[in-house]
Amino acid sequence: MTVPHAHTPTMAGKVAVVAGASGGIESACARLLAETGCKVVVGCNGRAVEAKHVADTLPGTGHRAAFMPMQDTAVLREVARMVARRRWWRSRRLARR
Repeated sequence: MTVPHAHTPTMAGKVAVVAGASGGIESACARLLAETGCKVVVGCNGRAVEAKHVADTLPGTGHRAAFMPMQDTAVLREVARMVARRRWWRSRRLARR
């Protein structure tokens, strides 16, 4: 579903990391961000299959599911570094397959 807003900003070329986006409100946020042109990292802690499904069904391309346990700051820092370097799509460590 595309949100028809006349003043929706374009986020093309940006990356959004949405923690807990394997379901609920967060997955809706991930969808809205993808609709504006963002590449979205769908973060999850334990629902990897659902997170991958959300990432695979977002509009646009380049979306990823990433294992991001909120209690593990080392993993969160690694996700932040990958996004900052724009290499987040290449990291096998981030995605659970």
